[in-house]
Amino acid sequence: MIGKKIHRLSSVGSTNDLARTLIASGCQNGEVIISDIQTAGRGRGAKEWVSPSGGLWFSIILFPSNLNADKLQFLSLIVGLVMSKVIEEKTGLCCAIRWPNDLYLKEKKVSGVLIESKLRLNSVEWLIIGIGLNLNVDKNLLPEGAGSIKEELKTEIEKESIFSALLQEMEKAYIDFQENSLKFLPEIRERCLSLGRSVRFEINSQRLIGEAIDIDEKGRLVVEAQGKTYHLLWDAELL
Repeated sequence: MIGKKIHRLSSVGSTNDLARTLIASGCQNGEVIISDIQTAGRGRGAKEWVSPSGGLWFSIILFPSNLNADKLQFLSLIVGLVMSKVIEEKTGLCCAIRWPNDLYLKEKKVSGVLIESKLRLNSVEWLIIGIGLNLNVDKNLLPEGAGSIKEELKTEIEKESIFSALLQEMEKAYIDFQENSLKFLPEIRERCLSLGRSVRFEINSQRLIGEAIDIDEKGRLVVEAQGKTYHLLWDAELL
């Protein structure tokens, strides 16, 4: 299903934006858009995502048959888990999940996930999984605080091998996710660097400092702060 049809481009503004265009014009479940570069890549909250040559920038289009909107946050973490495991298998590097949608390698961001969707009532009509991975990106092209797999290994990785493995494992995980999403929770907790750390977060325009103690069954970060327990949704901002 995923990757049966792949649109390959040398350059695009945003693979997620092109995915929206394909959905509007009529496309199949599981179509994928991949581009060598993005000129207007973006992350969560419309933040710029620098997407130069050497990276892996792609989007997956899905039309779920019966998916509740409150499961999308958990899906973002599952995508991060799949990426972490594939990178470890292919390179030996262990990337940690930073709630809610990033991968970090030795305290540097190397990947991000952006899920966009259209809802009908509380059901997901379609969704786009946008993925950015700093694979073979040169250090001088990266923004401050970002890293790349190439930078850590001191050599380039065969991009097509990583891409193919990600599509295969994403499909398996997506099927399992629809049947029993909670099976992923122990591994997500194990690989999440946010747990056990002090976190600064903003909620209801109030800035707080607390300790991340868990991820719940809906993918929310559980934080204790000032004697209260907060379950943070993915639109909460970790500062």
